[in-house]
Amino acid sequence: MTRASCSPAGSPKRPGASATAVYEHEADIENHPVLIGHSEPPAALADVLVSLAPEVPAWCGRFTRVAELVGSGESDKLLARERYRFYRERGYPLETHNL
Repeated sequence: MTRASCSPAGSPKRPGASATAVYEHEADIENHPVLIGHSEPPAALADVLVSLAPEVPAWCGRFTRVAELVGSGESDKLLARERYRFYRERGYPLETHNL
């Protein structure tokens, strides 16, 4: 499995974030910085998006970093390469990790 992560240059870190999670319809990002959802973007800037989607989320720019988990299947890798190109073409600093 490969994970690719990106973050816009100069992205701020959110100190003191905890691992408490809420679902998107209950979003209170100040008190619960982990948001679980897929259909709506967060109301405010958020730290990390862990994406399992086959395409780049339209609102990934609201996150300071994006981490993607990529399966080992050829179709998963092909889609991941397309997303990687998308991020690279927009100047995101990229890292890959083989897990």
